[in-house]
Amino acid sequence: GVAKAPVVAKTPGIAKVPAVAKAPVVAKAPAARVAPAGGVEVFLVGEPVRMRSGEHAGKPGRVLSIEDGDHTVLVGGADVVVVSAAELSKSAPAGAKDGDHTVL
Repeated sequence: GVAKAPVVAKTPGIAKVPAVAKAPVVAKAPAARVAPAGGVEVFLVGEPVRMRSGEHAGKPGRVLSIEDGDHTVLVGGADVVVVSAAELSKSAPAGAKDGDHTVL
């Protein structure tokens, strides 16, 4: 006799797509700048920061993305700004202890 193909349950409305080889994921190198003391300061996506200048100076934020030296930052939980690394400083994550105080 003739061999039959195995029975496969089909879901209506979903087309069968052939498998495609996926390219490996390559992480982008973090943007860096030379700190005033001569060291290199690096900011990473998701990292808490503090705004150094402009309308949001002194406010806390979180890095959303980094592309070509431009850092997209969520400031104060409401505003999204694009700034250079020179306009940011490192900030302790929420809940971290800073001496006798808890950083909010």
